[in-house]
Amino acid sequence: MIKLIMGMILLSATAVVNATEHDRMTRYCSAHADMTSTVFELRKVEGVSLSSFISQVEGSGKKLNSNTRYFFTYAYNLPIKYSKKQVFDSAYALCSSTYDSLVAKK
Repeated sequence: MIKLIMGMILLSATAVVNATEHDRMTRYCSAHADMTSTVFELRKVEGVSLSSFISQVEGSGKKLNSNTRYFFTYAYNLPIKYSKKQVFDSAYALCSSTYDSLVAKK
């Protein structure tokens, strides 16, 4: 599962770089919402703590930027009863409302 998350991080970066200016926010936020949904499902199924999860990802050689940590933390703070669609929609809404500041952090 960790490899899947790392692949999604790389995919999100690639999708944004190759996007036209018009599609950039949509692709960026969709990629982050997908990643957030996957992390949420992992939390739900495996019950891994946030610090343990981040340690596993970083232990595999992937350096996490502040944006990725932000969405990992967000996934861990959502109510466990949320559906995958609710997680995706809320993460997408959060991303789109904070897009300018998220991109500025890079």
